[in-house]
Amino acid sequence: MSERATEAWFAGVLRPGSSSAQLREYAADREWVLTDEYPRDVIRFRSWSWRGNEGECVLSEDHRSGLRYVEARPESFAARLTELFDLEAPEDLFETTRAATEPLEKMRAVRALAFLQHSAALSAAQTAPEDPDHPGCALLQDDVRYLEAFERALLDPVAGVRRAGLDALRHSLWPGARDIVRRHYDSLPQFADLIDEWLVDEAPRIRKPAS
Repeated sequence: MSERATEAWFAGVLRPGSSSAQLREYAADREWVLTDEYPRDVIRFRSWSWRGNEGECVLSEDHRSGLRYVEARPESFAARLTELFDLEAPEDLFETTRAATEPLEKMRAVRALAFLQHSAALSAAQTAPEDPDHPGCALLQDDVRYLEAFERALLDPVAGVRRAGLDALRHSLWPGARDIVRRHYDSLPQFADLIDEWLVDEAPRIRKPAS
């Protein structure tokens, strides 16, 4: 499986108790152009995409976890939205995975990072060298901040947190994700079938943008 790297997106998460309607109203007030809108279905989040004078923005609502994600580009536009809507950035969520004591809080942070890692990996691929073993694909270097957060979740005493960490690694584009799961395989017997099925699949790669 491969994905094509695109211009970098920067992402954050709306905090608990905040409403995604505020962002939609903000977009309407500033007459952003709605470029795409997708209803929720079995596999897709409900989402809205806009283009405004300052850049592009995507709002996605995960009906399963209740998380609401905001992605924007360029970075200056993303920074403005982060300040305006007090978005949780990846750095906030990394700290939650280290410091939180409540399982639900840890699960929420890990699930949010599982989504945000995608934008981070695609952005990193912009400047990554070409993989000599896979021409046309990026030789991506691990972002240890994400992988350490997911590994912490695998070591959690609560099964739901462990599952959140495993799901994050299963959907990761970082090359070190598989080694982490292999290292902890024997301590995750309840997920053995899921892990075995995943490990036989080809590791995902990101295709370099055409020059």
